Parts: sequence; C-alpha cells; structure tokens
Amino acid sequence: MAKWLEYYNPKPLIERLNKVRSINENGQVQFRGFEESIVPARLDSMVQLTGKIPEDEKYSIVKEAVWRAAKKKITRDNLLKELCRLESEYLKAPKKKYVLLTSLSIGQSRHKLKNVQENRCRITFGRCLPLRFAKARKQAIDDFPFLSKGINFPRGYLLVRVSVSDKTIEGGAAKALASLNLIRGLLNLARNLRYGYTASLVGKRKPINKILLGSLHTLHKPNGEIAVDGVWHNGYSQEMPRLYNPSLGGEFVEVLEFAKNTRECLKKCRYRDCLVEAIVRYNSALDKDNWETSYIELWGVLEYLTNTLNDSYKTTIRRVSFIYEDQDGAKQTLSLLRDFRNKLVHRGTSTKTIEVFIFDLKRYVEQLLLFLIFNKFRFRSLEVAASFLDQSRDIDVIYRQIDVLKAAKNFVRTIPNKK
Repeated sequence: MAKWLEYYNPKPLIERLNKVRSINENGQVQFRGFEESIVPARLDSMVQLTGKIPEDEKYSIVKEAVWRAAKKKITRDNLLKELCRLESEYLKAPKKKYVLLTSLSIGQSRHKLKNVQENRCRITFGRCLPLRFAKARKQAIDDFPFLSKGINFPRGYLLVRVSVSDKTIEGGAAKALASLNLIRGLLNLARNLRYGYTASLVGKRKPINKILLGSLHTLHKPNGEIAVDGVWHNGYSQEMPRLYNPSLGGEFVEVLEFAKNTRECLKKCRYRDCLVEAIVRYNSALDKDNWETSYIELWGVLEYLTNTLNDSYKTTIRRVSFIYEDQDGAKQTLSLLRDFRNKLVHRGTSTKTIEVFIFDLKRYVEQLLLFLIFNKFRFRSLEVAASFLDQSRDIDVIYRQIDVLKAAKNFVRTIPNKK
C-alpha cells in the first residue's frame, strides 16, 4: 500500500499545486503554468509504492493521482488515498500484448542473429516486417511529417520486433526496450573487447558502440495496429550511425558466441539482475557521442559493480585492482582515471586526452564485468562479491583472518541461545 516516506514533507509541494489549481466552467481540473509537471516529479521521490509496481510506472501513477485529487482541494490525505486507489487498479489490471518495432545498426545481410527470449519478451530479427506491421508503421511515421525534417532514416538496418505483455503501454514499451538493450549490450561488449584506442583524435566523435538502436520506434497491437499514437525518436538529428557490417565469418561469429555464452552464465548467476543492470548501463554510456558524459556514466558503472556508491573512491579503486596481477599499477591508473572524472564533473570542459582516458576506463569496467559474470565462486549477491574484492592479497593475512573467524565461530557456539 502506498505511503509517504517519513523523512519528507509533501505539504509545501501540495500547497504549490493548490495555488495554481482551478476548475473550469465544464467542471474540469486545470493548472496554471508548469507546476503540474514539476511538482509530481518531486512527489514521486516522497512516496513509496508496493514493490510489485515497476519504477517506470511510479511517476505515471503519481501524476494521475494529482489530477484525481485536484477535483477538490488537494491534501496530504486525499492525495495518498488516490495513490492507494491507483496502486490497486494497476495491480488488478490484466496484462495486454504489444509488439515494439525498431531496428539495429547491423547490416541486414550480415546479421546471423537468432531470435531470442529475454525477460519474457520474444525478440525477432529480420530483413523485413510482416505486412500488417509494415503498413501500420509507415502510416504512423507519415502522420508525423515533422519527424522527417533533418532526420536520416536508417537504410539497411536490421529490423527488430519485440513481443511483450504488460499492464500498460508505457510499461510494455519500457520492458521491450530494456530486454533488447540487454541483448545489444552483450553484443557491444563482445565487440568492444576486441578493440582499443580508435586513433581518431580529430573530427566529429562517434559512439564507441557500433551496434546502436535505429532512430524510430513504434508500439503495436499483435494484429499490427498502432497501440498508441506517436513515434519514439532516438535523437539522431544529422546522421545515422554507420552500419556495423562485419564479415560473415571471423569477428561476428565470435561476437555471437560470446553473447550466447554470457547469457547462459547470467542465467546461473545469483545476482543476475545486478549484472543485467550494469551491462545495460555500460551499453547506454557507450551509445553516446558525448564522450565526457560517457566517461562519467562509465565511472558510475564501476562504483555500482564494486558496491561503493556511498563509499570512498579509495575503496572503489582497491576493489577493482584486486583482480589484476599488477595491483599497484592498476591502482595508479585507476587513481588517474578517478582524478580525470573529477575534472570533468567540476570543470565541465572537454580535454584532448579524453580518448585515452575513456578507453582505459572502458577496459577496467569490461574486465570487472567479465570477472563478476564468469567467476566460479558462486557469490550469493553482488555485495558478497564486492566484499571478496576487498580482501588482502597477502596469504599470511588471509590465514590469520581465517583463524580469527574460526575462533569467533567457536566462541559464538558457547553462548546460550536465548529464545
């Protein structure tokens, strides 16, 4: 059941809404200015919904609750009442089937990608779309002619259908894209491991990832009809990323094999969800042509994987360096990478050395991902894996720690169990 978080006070925000709220002559709620968009975003952080509701749906529920509560003066209590009602409606709502249509920057004649099932989504790759989808997609794009201005539509891109079931249109689209982005992230990880510095220190920067989403996405019903008016646009305005056209043998076969093996290992991992999030974040960071933003996001992935979001950077560096033979050398390089990250954050300026640093950081993120995915230790959680990375590399120290833990265990056994 929805509840307000104790350490926040929503009253000032609610008062702001009441000041701009009114009822028009038709009995409809209306708000002046932009408070109706600004305030719900902040209220979203002040309320807790049941864990069964995806985070992507939470903001939509909060915003709708504001509109419903605004039929009369909004109060803390009546807003919470509407939140609880909407929460209940969401949980009782049946799931509906949708199909997301998009594309990938892989040459249609080269792809060799097999259809896959991921997170209960069926992902289908192909050179063309079934007629019912192709007609509806073309009509949806034609209905928004402004999209064609300044946009180069992808030619030769691999077409993708993602079949998904969800309670809402927004949730279905988000789930479908997240599932596809995991597959894309694994393919990019496999490809990126093969390449280091690009030696393109001049000219326009491009995303480090080569397998990117196409510019447009549409959401459909299973019969092909558009499920929601509108087209999602990726934001490429001048030129679409070039096609990734590897040879049919060699590189791409190895990329596909790596992605397949990694998915199999992830299925057996106890902290799979954490690694999936890290892979998707890694992939998202390297999708960008703004390398400064990419760099800051990559460092965030490193902190996430080492479970040091709230710890000192020294802990992050110590844990990452643990897996390297030359631990001292790794620590020094990571310290340089961390200092460079701080310069980007505090100065907000680019430097000519960004390419050297971003490829160094990318390599550390990738190697840590590989260790956490493929290690044989079967850690119970990412927290336990991070604790493992914090151990000493001195065998004598480890033996002393084992002796202390054994002594502590024997002592605890002598304490009467009071229940």
